[in-house]
Amino acid sequence: DFGAFNPRGLTSSLKTIREIAKRYQFEKSPKSIDDLNFDKGVEFHFGTLQNINIDKITLYTNAISVDTRSSTDDSMVVVSDMVDWASDSFGSTVKPSRIGLNSQVSFQSHLTLARLNPLLAVVSEATASVVSVNMRQSFQIETIGIILGSDKSQTNMHPAVFSIERRAELPFSDNTYFSTAPLPTTEHLRLLSVIEEGLL
Repeated sequence: DFGAFNPRGLTSSLKTIREIAKRYQFEKSPKSIDDLNFDKGVEFHFGTLQNINIDKITLYTNAISVDTRSSTDDSMVVVSDMVDWASDSFGSTVKPSRIGLNSQVSFQSHLTLARLNPLLAVVSEATASVVSVNMRQSFQIETIGIILGSDKSQTNMHPAVFSIERRAELPFSDNTYFSTAPLPTTEHLRLLSVIEEGLL
């Protein structure tokens, strides 16, 4: 709850925003009270904390989102720093109770996703055959991704999916993939290594 950042009213919301912008040296931040819509998200862009580059921090009515290019661990360092700083500066009572991670990694590999199940190769070949005839052009069709996700009917809060997909804008021969996971970056990378070893 952003209101809990400053429970004693020691400063205004706009001044708090300015202090955040100053602390993390953001290049772009809200400038006026009209920019403070916490339902949509109040955004800060391109800042730093020590040696961590912060792409974006977004403050919501009841959440903080931190984007870094380095790792989820670095993002958590920024969250912890914000919480500690707000406590020291304003007597903040904010204590994050839920953490949602979204690790994103781009990588190159010679793995073959169709090795997950031999039926995938059968379906790919049959599809390529029909499509090539119908469109009078030869098409290479293969498994281009896997996605694991939660049952969205169970809750309003959804973790990120675990996915591995070929980069759509690049040729298959580049062997470039993009992966997301609701995991710490270190665990994400470990699982990608396990998957790669099994699919090479």
